[in-house]
Amino acid sequence: MGFLIALTVALLMSVGSGDALGFALIFLLAFLSAAPIAIDMPTRQAMVPEIVGPRLTSRGIALNSAGMQLAMPLAIFGVGLVIEAVGTGAAYALSSAGHAAALLLLLPMSYRTAARGRPTGAALRRTAADIAAGFRFARGHAIVLSVIVLVVVLLAIGFPPVASLGPTWITTVVGATYAEFGFIALTWGVGALLASLAMTRVVAVRLQGPMLSLGALTFAGSFVLFVGGQSWPFAVAGNFGLGAGFAIMQIAATSLIAHHTPNEVRGRVMSLLMIGIFAAQSLALPVAAAGQLVSLETLFPILSYVCLGSVAALLLARRELWRIGAGRGDEPPQSTGGRPGR
Repeated sequence: MGFLIALTVALLMSVGSGDALGFALIFLLAFLSAAPIAIDMPTRQAMVPEIVGPRLTSRGIALNSAGMQLAMPLAIFGVGLVIEAVGTGAAYALSSAGHAAALLLLLPMSYRTAARGRPTGAALRRTAADIAAGFRFARGHAIVLSVIVLVVVLLAIGFPPVASLGPTWITTVVGATYAEFGFIALTWGVGALLASLAMTRVVAVRLQGPMLSLGALTFAGSFVLFVGGQSWPFAVAGNFGLGAGFAIMQIAATSLIAHHTPNEVRGRVMSLLMIGIFAAQSLALPVAAAGQLVSLETLFPILSYVCLGSVAALLLARRELWRIGAGRGDEPPQSTGGRPGR
């Protein structure tokens, strides 16, 4: 699906006339492009504990993140140069080629599920039941619920300005060209990569709570730095901290959820983290509209302090996040052997 979407966008960018219909189609394709990510990310995260075992779960999640962050800075570094050299259509064509390569690598994989062959209606009912099971488990587990709430709040407030509208800030307020944008955006990936590699050394579950708190505060504080000035030094330093903070928070949050959830509900609970991405994407348009009304220079600093204050308030209210280790220890919960959510 990702391959088809990227290829269609490439065609629209290359041969489209820029009319209202083409603009609407781009929005529709952007909406549809979230579906593969929503399926892929929680699935891979839920698989890691089964592949590496409970003792190495945190390290496996960090290595998985490091691989993603290694590709990210290279892609971000090159995208500005590619767009400036050959245009947006060719850039999306390269993206579709990347999806095709990933598809070829996935073809040899084989996985059988007991749900195969069930009627469509039964599958839909089972999906609804699985979602409800994830919500029930999270609601009844203080640590898991706190992790999800923190991640959702941080992404909802912080991601629209720095991720969705970050390129606009860099190219309009900071005044960078597309090529210069690639160099500035590269620092997010570098910070995330270095943080991911460092997190491979954090194995004990009792340390994941403090690391989650550190990552959230680093992200929020770097947001303040990112919009604190309208020049390269602030953009570069802030972007580096944003990448590092996000990677630390993401790895620690995933590790905690993997540790505190049994296998039969792990994938469902992991999917709840995607609520944060949904909130971030949904709020990007309102934030952009507000920025047009009052200017990005006025709005973004306000949002940065709201983000930092919200994170600090949540960490003070949810002390179990940074005091993990006093109770359960480093052993993961055992499977109940029953149906999910029971």
